[in-house]
Amino acid sequence: MKKVVFRADSSELIGSGHITRCRTLARELEARGMDIIFICLNLKGNLISELKNEFKVISIDQWKDYKITKIDKVRNKEAIYSESKQCGQIRDAKECISAMEINKVGDIEYIIVDHYGLDAKWETYIKEEANKKSGCKVVVIDDLGINKHNCEIYVNQNYILEHEKKDTWRKCQKNAKLS
Repeated sequence: MKKVVFRADSSELIGSGHITRCRTLARELEARGMDIIFICLNLKGNLISELKNEFKVISIDQWKDYKITKIDKVRNKEAIYSESKQCGQIRDAKECISAMEINKVGDIEYIIVDHYGLDAKWETYIKEEANKKSGCKVVVIDDLGINKHNCEIYVNQNYILEHEKKDTWRKCQKNAKLS
């Protein structure tokens, strides 16, 4: 059975939309015979227990006391998750890899990331480490288009004007598929 890992977070302040979006996609992939696993930071007010009703969830507890306090969606999109980036994308990627090893996840077909605080730095590290074992593909869901990405598939469910597509393509690696 092909495995798909989702990397998304939720808390009192962030991410419920990311989790909802990923859960909808996960349900469809599971219906098509894929094994679904979520990896989430255990932030205060998360939706992990709801996810556990349907899917396997690996909770990264080391960041339990970390909380995102700086969100200004209207005036500055870049401020969203800025503190999670400061906590370290490589640290997050290493903890995801470690959590997958501890939980014996095995070979992964896709890792789907829906997180404004993770970008090409995280994706590159994940790809390099995961490809040593299984050659997984990275899928990015990004509805803001504020980060650069290193992915095979880039998903933005928003309507994108022609001139915005060029800017989005510049933020992805050359061989990424834009969806």
